[in-house]
Amino acid sequence: MWLYDAGIINFCYNLEVPELPLEGKAKSDVFKVYMRDTGLLMSMLDEGSQEASHSD
Repeated sequence: MWLYDAGIINFCYNLEVPELPLEGKAKSDVFKVYMRDTGLLMSMLDEGSQEASHSD
């Protein structure tokens, strides 16, 4: 996928059992996608959302 190749996202795969090695236990069809760069994520939020997150 081009978003992964470009370094924009990471995949987080579900595990059948949380034991090492993790790669052998991952379910390839059950995953979540996260943005790698949190600065880029914050820049995509509405302006009011950015200010609220910095006030904590």
